[in-house]
Amino acid sequence: MQPIITYHATTFNGTALSSVPGLTVLACDVYRPAHREVSLAKLARVDSRRINSTFFDSRTITIAVGIRATSRPLLESALDTLHQMLTAVESNLVVTQGITPAQAPTFRRYTATWVDSKVKVDGGSYYETDLVFECSDSFGYEVSPTTLVSASGITAATRTDNFTIRGSARWQVPIITITYAALTGGTGKNVTIGNPSNGQQIVVNRTWSINDILVVNAFDKTVRVNGSLVAFSGAIPEWTIGSGSWSYTDDITSRTFTASLVYSPRFI
Repeated sequence: MQPIITYHATTFNGTALSSVPGLTVLACDVYRPAHREVSLAKLARVDSRRINSTFFDSRTITIAVGIRATSRPLLESALDTLHQMLTAVESNLVVTQGITPAQAPTFRRYTATWVDSKVKVDGGSYYETDLVFECSDSFGYEVSPTTLVSASGITAATRTDNFTIRGSARWQVPIITITYAALTGGTGKNVTIGNPSNGQQIVVNRTWSINDILVVNAFDKTVRVNGSLVAFSGAIPEWTIGSGSWSYTDDITSRTFTASLVYSPRFI
């Protein structure tokens, strides 16, 4: 027997939709993928075209809800509560989705804004509608992050770790954190972090000190040291799904650091 996925845990802006009196979440179409835009170029003197680029340019999510009350005034009060809850802009919409090997649903997060309600039933004290959300990010993300690398006491100038990346989006975007517990000879030195499989890497040149924290955030495309943006050269690395690895290199005289790679698998 196939497991049944329920959507009772659906939340928006941190509040469960089911907290509205009498509301039940009936269905959700989060499995419908984002719209993919394709750029085509005509080829000279032939009856065909070539794709120049593709990208996911829009995503809408529809959640069907029903509200049952004991009177029309109570129904309208519940609708007021629901509408007030939905006014937040670009907030987290979290929905149960997917089945893990343990046959339990996971939770995925979407950055969404409520844009429309399509009423299907409005009969006295019962109301049924489709809530339509527009997503500013075309992908969904697992709410619980996954740790790819967690290592401490590293003293070598080079480091490589292997891991496996999940998700259905082509590119996954970990957050890499390097924390230096001890360090000598860090003046004007380079720290290089990259993805060996595709050659993407960043180089940060600066004077490094004990307790410096370097964060390479592939999700928001930033590189920070101790919370402040810093200049870097190269391309912030991203990873495709499947087997992968990361690399660390520096020309510091000596160092002891911890390394962490964490990501939230993202899905089309």
